[in-house]
Amino acid sequence: MTKDLAARDVLGIHLFLEREFGARGELRDEGALEEGLARAMAETGDGIFGKAARLMAEIVDHAPFTGGNVRTAFFAADVFLRMNGFFLRCDNVLTQRFFSALLDEGRFTYENLLPWVKANAERLNP
Repeated sequence: MTKDLAARDVLGIHLFLEREFGARGELRDEGALEEGLARAMAETGDGIFGKAARLMAEIVDHAPFTGGNVRTAFFAADVFLRMNGFFLRCDNVLTQRFFSALLDEGRFTYENLLPWVKANAERLNP
């Protein structure tokens, strides 16, 4: 059984990132956050990697914050994976380029993120 994130967890991650990076991005739509999170945490055939990929796609698609949605999506997915025994190991520059390309092409979707999550997720040490 997986441990899921709640809306308050994602909001906390977002607020932490605001402080860390000095970015501003207030909660724009609590309903959008809750709806996207509910869809992401629903069971999928792709398990926790599928949930992590859907979490990123849903946060970016629903854009619940006035800014910082992509950063929040990435860190929320990493926190979710860590809660479930995995983490994302990836190069910051390559990840930023990959995400930027997906966003520019309108392809920041579950289907495009799932292979990336599977390729970059590693098990935490027991």
